Amino acid sequence: MNIDGYQFKWINNEPVKWSVENPNIITVITENNTDFWKDTWYGFNRFTGHVFGCNVSEIIKQQQQQQRQQQQQQQECKSESLEVDDISFTFQLKVNAEFSYLYDQAGVIVIADESHWIKAGIEYNDDHPCMGSVLTLGKSDWATAIYQGNAKEYHMRITMINKCLRVQYSSDGGKTWPLLRLSPFEVDSTNIRVGLYCCTPERQGLQVIFSNLQLSIPAFIQEFT
Repeated sequence: MNIDGYQFKWINNEPVKWSVENPNIITVITENNTDFWKDTWYGFNRFTGHVFGCNVSEIIKQQQQQQRQQQQQQQECKSESLEVDDISFTFQLKVNAEFSYLYDQAGVIVIADESHWIKAGIEYNDDHPCMGSVLTLGKSDWATAIYQGNAKEYHMRITMINKCLRVQYSSDGGKTWPLLRLSPFEVDSTNIRVGLYCCTPERQGLQVIFSNLQLSIPAFIQEFT
């Protein structure tokens, strides 16, 4: 599936039931025992959630190669292409779902490997939809709070630059984007993947509709605000 010129596919646990209505609307029906977690408090490790995304490290490598070829053709070597360590992107989407069972969840995810990743979005906990994030750097760290907006429809955005992550959400249709989390992400950048995710650890059958997917990967980074 092509999104903003980048090829997306199932990169973790493709569900049995899913569909694409047009190039930017994906409907997923979750399966049971799907989750992402590593060790903290509960003592178990899970890497079974559904993830539809792309490998931004590979895209940047391709950009580097194209830039080098252009420089050679133009005999200009002053500009430096983006290094693989300088993974930079912004990914955002809209989520529609009705969360009702413990730990129902959906949102955005960035994965380096099974021990280094972040997920962010709505997760049903303590009888309420909660907005939060789980950052895993060896072990998982969960930060969450009761969501005050309409949990049936919300937007998520995640940005990576200079080995840092910024997570934002929107409860007003993408007009404003409050900060949810800002964190370092000092990981091996050779296999960074970003995409949408959903999980239902306690049941199956949650329908999640993802839309308005947007991915921006700049060829050169000069300034970030």
